[in-house]
Amino acid sequence: MAAGHSTARRLSTAVILSAVGAALGFSSQLILARVFAPDVFGLNAFAIGIINVVQVWCLWGMPTSVSRFAPGYVANGRGYLVRDMMWLGFRILAVTGGVLAVVMLSPASRLVGSRFSQADLGAFWLLLMLASAVSLISVALSASGRVTPGVGLAQVLRPALVIAFCGTAVILGQSDRLGRYGAIGISGAATLVSAVASLVVLGRHLRTLGRPASIDASMSSLWLKFSTAFVFSEGAVAIISNQSDTIVVGSLLGLGSAAVYYVALQIAAAVTLAPTAVQSILHFRYASLVDSGRTDESKNAACDMVVLITAAAVVSWVGVLIVSPLLIKLFGHNYPGAYAPSVLLGGGVVGAAILCPAASSILAVGGQHRVLAIANACIAAVALALSIVLTRRFGLWGTASASVIVGVGRGLTLLMLQHRLVPGQLTVGGVQASMRRLSGHGVGALRSALR
Repeated sequence: MAAGHSTARRLSTAVILSAVGAALGFSSQLILARVFAPDVFGLNAFAIGIINVVQVWCLWGMPTSVSRFAPGYVANGRGYLVRDMMWLGFRILAVTGGVLAVVMLSPASRLVGSRFSQADLGAFWLLLMLASAVSLISVALSASGRVTPGVGLAQVLRPALVIAFCGTAVILGQSDRLGRYGAIGISGAATLVSAVASLVVLGRHLRTLGRPASIDASMSSLWLKFSTAFVFSEGAVAIISNQSDTIVVGSLLGLGSAAVYYVALQIAAAVTLAPTAVQSILHFRYASLVDSGRTDESKNAACDMVVLITAAAVVSWVGVLIVSPLLIKLFGHNYPGAYAPSVLLGGGVVGAAILCPAASSILAVGGQHRVLAIANACIAAVALALSIVLTRRFGLWGTASASVIVGVGRGLTLLMLQHRLVPGQLTVGGVQASMRRLSGHGVGALRSALR
């Protein structure tokens, strides 16, 4: 019982800190957009796009291994293995960081686009390395029981520092003097402080986990094998989830357009919050029903997942449609062009929510991880190509339209795969019955579905 209460307490702490971090993150980007010119803010947005896409490759999926194995090691008195995992992760980051540094100093760096100087690429690299280190440390702390510093240092401290540094620059009248690297410089300084603080906390925490009598070198191969199994899928999902869009827009249309599109992404991201939360709850419920052999109830849970995720997405989208003009004004007078892309992106979330989350959960619980990885990799390649083609032809409308097409197309693809590989879980009749049950019995049925 005590362990259950401890787990629930840690989960609630993580949820609260994540919500606070999301609010601070949105506020920090809003302040940067208001203080700095679109091109300056766009350089920071472009860097964030690079981090979101490339970070998983820099760490070669090690955060996934840490989150999978570290809790068990700590619980079984082998917490010292977390130290070994961290050393492996940092060695991987050193190797991939070195490779990226060489590439950025070579003629291959021009593939990113002639809009960026070597100094720009150096700033991208430095921010990527710092953010990757913070991400790995955050996962290690959270997975080994230190949820508050784990989530707080990565998701709360960094945006809070961005707000503080930006406010200081404005108060001192130095924001204009920071020039082209104002926004990315403030983000980099905040990430550097977060990285140092994270290293200090991690060092103290690792000393409490004990010292090994001997180190089993074979563990490194186990962790690498596990992380490699997921890195391609995670890298593909980063592209599918619009993280590469800012890079495409910045490279093809310029940093000012990247800033506008990034504002649209920030607003459209609000549409994903409720559907993602609902999916997280219902995925575990569905998995537990399947594991316990309760077939009929698992089918009902799958259909409930479609109905509730869709409802959450639609309600969120309507809310964003209503408040997005106000939110765009808060970002400043330079971003009226963000409204149309934000509406399209939100619509794409709704289209994808009707099909994709439930089908993805069913395939994952059904053991079809390899199929999911291959499907996501293929869809990511199509998404990137389509984004480039439509952005060249139609500008920001094209980028957002590509996102909608990919979202809906991915949902249909996963639904067909689910119907073929894990049949019987989702049917039209089952979804209709779920709609009648949830609407007919109101709050009681909703509580039962989420329980």
